Amino acid sequence: MEKKGSWVYRGEWNKGHKGRYGVRESTCSCAKYEGTWAQNLQDGYGIETYADSGNLSLSFGCDVMMLRAFQGSTQDNGWRGCGMDLG
Repeated sequence: MEKKGSWVYRGEWNKGHKGRYGVRESTCSCAKYEGTWAQNLQDGYGIETYADSGNLSLSFGCDVMMLRAFQGSTQDNGWRGCGMDLG
């Protein structure tokens, strides 16, 4: 387990880095990321849940984040500038 500020990571470690699978969640809201990790970064597949309980199912690869599905978040995640309307 690792605690940094209001975030807690629970999951696998690889040579001192977050690795393979884990959950990073906020201690002051229901925000969290649950999925795969590599070298301390979200990598592969995961679900990001926002403080308002909306979530994204994400796929990471080749330094590109791809949107898989969107459910109910009111967060403006910057995707509109990429030609994706999440509202």
